[in-house]
Amino acid sequence: MQATVLIGALLILTGLLLRIRGTGARSIHDMNALDMIILGLVQGFSILPGISRSGTTLAALLMRNLKQDEALAISFIISVPAALGALALNHSHSLAEMPLASACLAILASFVAGYMTMDLLIAYAKKVNFSAFCITMGLLTLLAVAIF
Repeated sequence: MQATVLIGALLILTGLLLRIRGTGARSIHDMNALDMIILGLVQGFSILPGISRSGTTLAALLMRNLKQDEALAISFIISVPAALGALALNHSHSLAEMPLASACLAILASFVAGYMTMDLLIAYAKKVNFSAFCITMGLLTLLAVAIF
């Protein structure tokens, strides 16, 4: 039950962080080492249950005054190393049993599909209020804990 409360609270926190925005005057080309360090640290917090990796990285980039469309693109792009790391940690034993050619083909197919759908995901993310979604899901989670 404590873990569920934590998930609800951290979803609400993610939603609130997404409401904090800078001026949106900076582009990818204006990013500096401090931006990268902050982005890496924030992405590390996504190991906590209820913290959205994309939500926190997007919030950090928006707080650092990046343009929303560029912040979305960066958030999606940096998900690739995170996903590969999670794959290696969670499935290293099953990948070791799989033929190398099959494993490489599966990884390549996943990469190509992800790359091809990135523009669609970014366009959809611009239309959806992810902040409201996180806050609503967090509140519903806490309500469910209180009721049950």
